[in-house]
Amino acid sequence: MAEALGCQVQYYSTTGHHQDEHFKQVDFDTLLKTSDIISIHSPLTKETEHLFDAEAFKKMKDTAYLINVGRGPIIDEEALSDALNNNLIAGAGLDVFEKEPLPSTSPLYSVDPHKVVFTPHVAWGSVEARHRLILEVRENIIAFIKGEDRNNC
Repeated sequence: MAEALGCQVQYYSTTGHHQDEHFKQVDFDTLLKTSDIISIHSPLTKETEHLFDAEAFKKMKDTAYLINVGRGPIIDEEALSDALNNNLIAGAGLDVFEKEPLPSTSPLYSVDPHKVVFTPHVAWGSVEARHRLILEVRENIIAFIKGEDRNNC
């Protein structure tokens, strides 16, 4: 979708697996230094936990935006708060948090509300995503009834 809006899409993978030949895979430093918008769609693993920390924010453009619709602990929220409060990056959109619901003591509440958008873990809830979810559940049930394996990793 970003490409349709004229964006040059690139990605980083902690596993190094090249999932889509259509897009350019880059290392993490390149992603940080060259991206105007970084959108996180990753699972939480030992490699991704606090991947976006103080050092990562120092490498990003001061005009960059960070969006997290993956898992909350991928971002060190204290480091993100500092980065936003010190204008290291321009803004953030967060659909997931280190602790949910977001505690009243979160450092994110210290950030200028014009620089951060919070959503209640609903980014997955588009009509398309819900439609695909229903179709996948149907396919899983059919496979189960037939005794077939499906979606094995």
